[in-house]
Amino acid sequence: MVQAGSSDVRPPAVSERASPSCLNDARTDALTQAAFCYDKAGLFFEKSVAEAFEARRVLRASARKSTRANPSDTSLVAAKFRSCAENAPNIQQGKKLYRPCADLYLAARRHEEAARAFELADEFDQSALVYLGMGERFTDDAVRVARTGRTTAATRDKVFKTARFGFLHPMLVFLPLHSHLQAPLPQAPAARPCPSSLRGR
Repeated sequence: MVQAGSSDVRPPAVSERASPSCLNDARTDALTQAAFCYDKAGLFFEKSVAEAFEARRVLRASARKSTRANPSDTSLVAAKFRSCAENAPNIQQGKKLYRPCADLYLAARRHEEAARAFELADEFDQSALVYLGMGERFTDDAVRVARTGRTTAATRDKVFKTARFGFLHPMLVFLPLHSHLQAPLPQAPAARPCPSSLRGR
């Protein structure tokens, strides 16, 4: 079971450009304090990242109390990470932020968004398997991701086998009907001989 927003991405440290005096602020939470410092330093991207990690921390704390996180709340936190990833100053930072985004969408059962975020995070095995688990409508997406060559042999084998079965399954369903249509047609009745009284007319 995937926990809400499980990820190995660490919250950002306070930048040296942030004013040291803000660290003495009376705020008790480190991430909230970091966001406050970034805002004062004009580091708005770093501020949004700190806020996303703080939202995830609050979400996890809430989930521990109620044993289950609210999917809508989880989706909102995932959207925060997605926004950060989309506005990251470089590709590598974006990929790191798409990972917690994907975990959160998966926890919220937003599987299509999760699969896409895993793909953008270069987590191709997880992306392909999430697509595959969504049914026939997303099999093509699973095959596309598996064909990138950056998935394991086990993932490719599972995806391609499932895709082949999905292609053959409709044909198997119609086999009885098909064989019935190939049955020989009934023969036309033989023509009766012409009566002798009509011959020569």
